[in-house]
Amino acid sequence: MTVRNYRDKEVVFSQGDTADAVFYIQSGTVKLTVASTRRKKAIIAVLLRGSFFGEGCLGGQSQRISTARSICWEPVELETSKTDENGQANHKECFDRQLSAQKSTSSPKTERRTQV
Repeated sequence: MTVRNYRDKEVVFSQGDTADAVFYIQSGTVKLTVASTRRKKAIIAVLLRGSFFGEGCLGGQSQRISTARSICWEPVELETSKTDENGQANHKECFDRQLSAQKSTSSPKTERRTQV
């Protein structure tokens, strides 16, 4: 498991990248976007502190289907847990601990938008 800070507008992962890790937002905000074959982009989610993303790799997804980018005036701090060849998180106990802490407080807010 690793913790890394991301600057404003820094890409965490891009659509089409290998899906091999799950991310947990310890601080900051992350925007998820998708690009169509016609080069149009849509914002599919804005995730706040306490949110998980990139969990598609746990269900066997081999490539990222969206782009994740930090968006805020303060550094975004993400905790990353790599998955093994079977798509299992190597640090499940840490994510379980974070999930239970998240459930004991208020649920993370997710703002969903689409671009017109």
